Amino acid sequence: MQHFSPPDINPQTYGWSVRAFSTVKRMLGVNIKLHADGNQVEQGHIFLFNHFARFETFIPQYLIYQEQKAYCRSVAAAEFFSGDERFTNYLHAVGALPNNMPNLLPVLAKDILRGRKVIIFPEGGMVKDKKILSAQGDYSVFSPTALERRKHHSGAARLALVLDQFKQAVQCAHQRNDHNLLEHWVEEIGLDSVETLLERCHEPTRIVPSNITFYPIRITENFLKNSVERLTGKLPKKYAEELLIEGNLMLKDTDMDIRMGKPIEMAKFWTWWEKIVVRQSVEEITGLNDLFAMGPQSDQFLKRLAGTRLRHKTEQVRDQVMEDMYRLVTVNLSHIASALILKFLDRGIDNLPQSDFLHVLYLAARYVSHEQGIHLHRSLLYAETYRNLRDGHCEEIKQFLTSAQRANLVEIKDDNIHFLPSLSLSTISTMCVWKTRFVFTPTNAPLSTGLKRQFITP
Repeated sequence: MQHFSPPDINPQTYGWSVRAFSTVKRMLGVNIKLHADGNQVEQGHIFLFNHFARFETFIPQYLIYQEQKAYCRSVAAAEFFSGDERFTNYLHAVGALPNNMPNLLPVLAKDILRGRKVIIFPEGGMVKDKKILSAQGDYSVFSPTALERRKHHSGAARLALVLDQFKQAVQCAHQRNDHNLLEHWVEEIGLDSVETLLERCHEPTRIVPSNITFYPIRITENFLKNSVERLTGKLPKKYAEELLIEGNLMLKDTDMDIRMGKPIEMAKFWTWWEKIVVRQSVEEITGLNDLFAMGPQSDQFLKRLAGTRLRHKTEQVRDQVMEDMYRLVTVNLSHIASALILKFLDRGIDNLPQSDFLHVLYLAARYVSHEQGIHLHRSLLYAETYRNLRDGHCEEIKQFLTSAQRANLVEIKDDNIHFLPSLSLSTISTMCVWKTRFVFTPTNAPLSTGLKRQFITP
């Protein structure tokens, strides 16, 4: 069977793009900060990111190249490859592949074995409303094509697990001295020697969950949106909102925190008996394509069992990585204020004195700053933030409330904050990407002293 081989990465174009982005980055208002304290860039093979803004899709590749000079493959929507041929060739040159490409996962597996990294956005598109939890508390996103919620894509999990199976097959072939098969795999993958293949296959396959958080998010008019509208006329609402948000992210002082979590090794997901089944079922495979095609429909019992367990493990890995990915959000004052407003609405409170709101927010921020396992934005690490918040002179909360008023979500009148009818759970979610629950103690004391400062992270 003839297999499709995509154009290879062009080191010259890749390097030029990195240098060009370095120049553009200095001109933008976005401040990019990578948090990777555990050597994740070197250890990881597959990096998963949440997806909020269109321009962020090249930044992980840029940072990984800056850190380790490693080339990255990335998966992009097929629509980007169906237009101008020069742009398509450029995408291929910098490592991008369409999500509908034949044998996509085997191609990515071969790239990993050749020493490259793979970047995937498992949400399958930009999630501007940040609604990533279903009513049942499961991780899911809304599909604009199917018009319903769906699970996150599981391709990255399957890629990692099957690659781990292939590594076991290589080790089995090495143990039985099947040098011809090892040489066949070396040629198929494009490596220089059997020794290199064995070295790569003794390395655990690791997924690195990662999170991108922007702060603050503004919805004011900006130069980019106004310029595009002058050239093209009135934009559809979807694209106007996109330019409104992303123009502010790029052109105004905005922090972009990219946080990489602890690498997740695939070997830990297999039980001892599953490892035996997998090892025996992959002994006769002759290529990565055959291994990725193995499933519950196989005509051999062991392969059917291995395929069934693989499907189960794929869902397990996907859910674990999604949980870790969202736990890595960089919590800022807007997240806490949004969660606080949600709790007020849950209690049927639609207005209160602004001083009470700021006092409760001050207590909540103080509590969160001492919690373990929460990644705080640097603005929450300074005592001045809390003092200014309590005195009503905090610029961060002023910006948050200004945006909320501009979006007709709240109204500040006579020093009271009124939560408007348009402020529903679906609307407030655009202001809050950190799913947090406040627990209030039943008391007749003033609201600010009746707050039980307990947070439960997702």
